[in-house]
Amino acid sequence: MPRQWVIAVQVYRVEGVIFLILYVSNLLPGMFAVPAGAGDVAVGLLALAIGIDISGRQQIRSRTVLLWNLFRIADLIVALATGFLTSPSTFQRFSFDHPYELISVFPLVLIPTFLVPLDK
Repeated sequence: MPRQWVIAVQVYRVEGVIFLILYVSNLLPGMFAVPAGAGDVAVGLLALAIGIDISGRQQIRSRTVLLWNLFRIADLIVALATGFLTSPSTFQRFSFDHPYELISVFPLVLIPTFLVPLDK
């Protein structure tokens, strides 16, 4: 499989815009929704741009791909950490007045269950 396809397939991450929509609708805490949603949209759009850019080249700019991967991993860590710390549990540290309860409701429960492991 061409490497640019492996990168460009990450465009599905733009679906993180749903976190921003739910935040604006007052259904998700901002501490989770804003960094997770904006990060996912940025990762998805950059994946598409990098995939298109490298499709016409013989050489892949390894520095660009490395920086994108580091950003992608950072986004994943921030989303997991803020989701964990704003969800109702004994470990909840933030958003007590407006916790991230939708994490246990379909279809959002699919994100940590299936999409996060798929991102590896």
